[in-house]
Amino acid sequence: MTKTILSFPINYNVEEIPSGCCGMAGTFGHEQKHQTLAAKLYTMSWQQPVNAAQGAVLATGYSCRSQIALRSDQQPLRPLNYLNRCLEEAQGSRLD
Repeated sequence: MTKTILSFPINYNVEEIPSGCCGMAGTFGHEQKHQTLAAKLYTMSWQQPVNAAQGAVLATGYSCRSQIALRSDQQPLRPLNYLNRCLEEAQGSRLD
């Protein structure tokens, strides 16, 4: 459903990637004692698709967005924030 809704704006394509845990798992990856494991988990399933992204990177969870921002040059967005941005661009004005 999310992919369908995000594809509504004309000329926007959404690619959903299969992924496992980003490594954060809530506060788990924020804890010093788990940071090495959190980094390994991110590398296993998220690093390649995030680094290869040609456009915006979206993630629903706060922890996943934090992990992406920490381990890449991407600034991930919430899907609804992305949709709002797309609609604003399409209409040329801010939606409130």
